[in-house]
Amino acid sequence: MSASRIALLIAAVALPIAVVLGSYAVTSGPRPPQVPTEVRVGVSAGPDPSPPSSGDPTTSAPTPPGGIPPPPPADDDGESDRDDKDDGDDRDGNERDDD
Repeated sequence: MSASRIALLIAAVALPIAVVLGSYAVTSGPRPPQVPTEVRVGVSAGPDPSPPSSGDPTTSAPTPPGGIPPPPPADDDGESDRDDKDDGDDRDGNERDDD
């Protein structure tokens, strides 16, 4: 390896590192968060204020859409599904023992 290649390699590695360190030194750090002194439920001080409501605000849980089926039951027996033919109940509450 010639000296010019070594110098070029060092410059290629050192230049991006120097840029990162320089930009880190120039910045004064992250801005402190702007925390409101008082928070009231139902009052918005943001850029798009909601119309004032009379009385206490009432909240309700959003209703889930009716078109989404429930997830399938989890197969937590730790075995493959090939042997699941004997995992069902026998309508009497006892598991089958085909051995």
